[in-house]
Amino acid sequence: MEGTGAGTATSDNDNNEEATPSRREGHVDLVQLPSNSLRVGQVLTFSLRDAAGHLLFAAGHPLPDTPQVRELLARGPWVQAHETREYQRALAHKLDTMMLQGASLSALANARAEYKPTRPMPLPAATGPAHTAIWADLQWHAQQVLRDPHRPDFLLRLAQLLEGTDVVHVVRHGAAEPRVPAAVRRAGVPHMVETNIFGHVDESDDRAAFDAHLFLSKFCLLRYRNRLGAERIGPDFDARHKVLSAPIEYPELRAAAPATPQEARALLGLDPDRPTVGRVGRADDMKWRRMVVDMVPELLRLVPDAQVLFVGLTPALRRRLDHLGVRDRVADVEPSGDPAQLSAFYRACDVFVAAAQIGESQGIANGEALAMGVPVVTCSTPWADNAQVEFVQHGVSGWYASHPRPFAEATADLLGDDARRAAFGAA
Repeated sequence: MEGTGAGTATSDNDNNEEATPSRREGHVDLVQLPSNSLRVGQVLTFSLRDAAGHLLFAAGHPLPDTPQVRELLARGPWVQAHETREYQRALAHKLDTMMLQGASLSALANARAEYKPTRPMPLPAATGPAHTAIWADLQWHAQQVLRDPHRPDFLLRLAQLLEGTDVVHVVRHGAAEPRVPAAVRRAGVPHMVETNIFGHVDESDDRAAFDAHLFLSKFCLLRYRNRLGAERIGPDFDARHKVLSAPIEYPELRAAAPATPQEARALLGLDPDRPTVGRVGRADDMKWRRMVVDMVPELLRLVPDAQVLFVGLTPALRRRLDHLGVRDRVADVEPSGDPAQLSAFYRACDVFVAAAQIGESQGIANGEALAMGVPVVTCSTPWADNAQVEFVQHGVSGWYASHPRPFAEATADLLGDDARRAAFGAA
């Protein structure tokens, strides 16, 4: 949900080029802000602490104009790592993924990113102190409301925050979700747009209140149209229903990535010089097809020196690898929302493999791999979501295969053909 004029929320410390290295105090990761990166009177969107981690000023309060505060700002206060912009980027990536996977509002409000500071963090220039402070203050209050969507005053509080907004953008499954539209009406917001993730139909009266319905893929739009039925498709349907895929933040990924695949592999503890096949995603059995695991023995027979990087394995899949006798040939890595770590996963790969039991309504990981120049081997899932075949073109940017043996053969084909792999990666 977002209003017009709302960019990425930043704090005034974003005017600085970088923060100083981090430290740990009492199991809390702390990061020191650069000197004079905050201003007197600023409403804090994070809590300020001393070098030992003791609280000095709590989030939500303005910084008073006192000699002690000015001395603190000149010296550079400390903040918890999870309140930094880098953590917020990691959290934003996780929230994007959760929304595309249909997470509930409560789950989104309580999400946490897997991020720990490992290096100085570049902080881009802000759009201006006044705009930044106002938007950061609004974001902080909105976060407090969204933490508990079942609170009795949720509708009233959300409506108050939306007052004066021109457009509200609602990201949802597609089915009826009455609370946000009710708050929009109460606030008098003139326009409402939805991004419909799964192509479900809102059977309530709220459906007509949306000025536009956006879908992540042609597949989702077609499914929505079929579910709606020909008798309910009016002459303005095409004008109000469009495909707008979730953006892939490839400039950030590329900028954060190690310079070479060899460097990325070394960073992940892999052999820098051996060919690498990888999968990146969350640890959920429904986001895998067992075929991706079952193809590993055949892949290793075809390409004996290949190394396999699986990010997001589940206990069931680890047991399957044990059963197949190849678990020791697989690098088992936990998912991460840190852009530097995420980009290293993709940079390390020569070929990316992905197949989900429930298919994809878009397939962010596939898109990120392609954006990093890595060809993709996937499969068609016509019985479920199947948008991955829109974004990975068979014979152009990757291959489709639907059984462990041809899946392994397709992967081995790209590992063994440098020219084709480069052409697919550049497509």
